[in-house]
Amino acid sequence: MKRFLITDFEEEESMDLFALHSPIESYLLAYKLNQKLNIKFKNATEQIDPQSDQPFFNRYVWSSTNESPAWELIANHYVFSKKETEEEVLFSLKTEQKKTLIDALSQVNYFLKVPQESIDKPTLTRIQNMGEIQLIYPITDTKIKQNPNLIFD
Repeated sequence: MKRFLITDFEEEESMDLFALHSPIESYLLAYKLNQKLNIKFKNATEQIDPQSDQPFFNRYVWSSTNESPAWELIANHYVFSKKETEEEVLFSLKTEQKKTLIDALSQVNYFLKVPQESIDKPTLTRIQNMGEIQLIYPITDTKIKQNPNLIFD
């Protein structure tokens, strides 16, 4: 097991967190944001064996340079089908279940995690005017912004 000393960690960059409400799939939202903002989100989802009960949340990352902090688009929900069989039933039943990354914000579809003050008012307006985005707003609660579920590195 690798051990880390407190001095091994650099001070984490301050990040802004935005909640996005959008009914479209994550890959399509990343594509639309790429077009509108002239960025290049790439899929960084860590796939897990579909047979396991461990959920995985779609995640897209973009950084303008290697040294600059990355932008992240993170899905808040993971929907999966589970096959249930009962001995008294002739056919097996498939049920759809949903896991949420941040339970306190279960109505939010996606999170946009960006370096502090990298989204200015005109950029926010361009995102709001996208037809696929129903609502976008900043999350200021530090407990949510520092939630371990939003730290992937």
